[in-house]
Amino acid sequence: MTTRLALARCQNLPEWEVDDQPLHTALRRLGVHLETPNWEEEADWGSYDLVVPRLTWNYQEHPDAFAKWIDARERDGNLCNPASTLRWNMHKRYLRDLAEAGIPTMPTIWLNARNLDSIEDAVSFGRDQAFLKPAIGATASGTLPFAVPSALSRARQHAETLLENFDEVLLQPFCPSVMVEGEYSVLYWGGAPSHGVQKIPVPGDYRVQDDFGAKDKPWTPPAEVLDIAQRAIAVAPGGWTYARVDLLRDPDHGWCVIELEMLEPSLFLRHASAEQINRLADVLLARAHG
Repeated sequence: MTTRLALARCQNLPEWEVDDQPLHTALRRLGVHLETPNWEEEADWGSYDLVVPRLTWNYQEHPDAFAKWIDARERDGNLCNPASTLRWNMHKRYLRDLAEAGIPTMPTIWLNARNLDSIEDAVSFGRDQAFLKPAIGATASGTLPFAVPSALSRARQHAETLLENFDEVLLQPFCPSVMVEGEYSVLYWGGAPSHGVQKIPVPGDYRVQDDFGAKDKPWTPPAEVLDIAQRAIAVAPGGWTYARVDLLRDPDHGWCVIELEMLEPSLFLRHASAEQINRLADVLLARAHG
C-alpha cells in the first residue's frame, strides 16, 4: 500500500522558498504519495499516514486556530512531531524549561501586563542595548533592539503593543556578536545531528532570515555546541523526530540557546548532504509506518 504523507504549509509561501524540494524528491523516490496542503484549508487530514507541519510559517498570526489544528491532528493520530512537543514549542516559555534544565540561555526578564515597570531592569544587563521579542513569534516579527537607558520609554510602548496580542514579552540583553557572526544552527532528525549552519545578517542588521537579505553557509558545530543542543532537544516533553537548535555566541555568556525549533523549522537542506536528506526521508517514512 502506498504511504500518504502531508507536508503542511501556509497559504502565501514566498516564491523563493524551494529548500524542501530535495526532500520531496527523496520521498517520492521511496514511493511516497506526497502532498503539501494548506493547514488553514479543509483537507482529509485523517487519510494521511503522516502529517508534518513543515512550512506553516504564519501560525504565530493565528495561534489559537493553529493550536486547534494540532489538537485535531492529534486525534487523527498521525502528527509529527508529537502534539505535546508542538504545543510546548509554540510559546517561548519553553526557554524557561531549558534554563531550569541547566541549558545555557540568554538572561531573560519575562514581561506581562502586570509587571511592565520591570522593563527598567534592562539596565541590570550592563549593556548599552537590550532586546524585546514576543512570546509567540517567528521571522523576527515584533522584535526590537533598543538603547539603554535612552530608549526605555519607546521600548515600554513597544512591549505594551505586543501585550495586546501576546501574554508575555521577553526582555533580554542584546548580543552584539549577532551583528557580525549572526546566529548558528544545528539540525537534527531521527535521533542524530545532520548538519550545521551559520546565518549572517546584512551589514547593520541583526535579523538572520532570508526575508531580510541574510546569507547562510555550512558550519561545523564544535563538540561543546553539540552537547548543548542535544541536551536542549532532550527537554521536549513529547519526544521529537526533527529539530533545529539556534544559538548565539555571547561575549559574556558564551554559547546560548536562543530558539529551539521543533514545530516548522527551516531545515537548510541546501547545506545538507544527499545522505542526510535521504536519511530524513527514511526517518519520515518509518514514522509514517508507526
